[in-house]
Amino acid sequence: MQLTIECRNIRQDVGARDALKAGGGRTTVPCLRISEGEQVQWLYESSDIVRFLRAWSASVLSG
Repeated sequence: MQLTIECRNIRQDVGARDALKAGGGRTTVPCLRISEGEQVQWLYESSDIVRFLRAWSASVLSG
């Protein structure tokens, strides 16, 4: 899909691990943080992340 996604290594970056725990409630990876306006959604399951990214990229490309 050639998307640019910010990656953080929670094993090497304590701040990233703390932010993940504070925001999503877990330190499970992979995790995708989705911000839409004031709402934030956290996806932890790989299949859910792939499904979301496919749907999102299709909606962006279709206009």
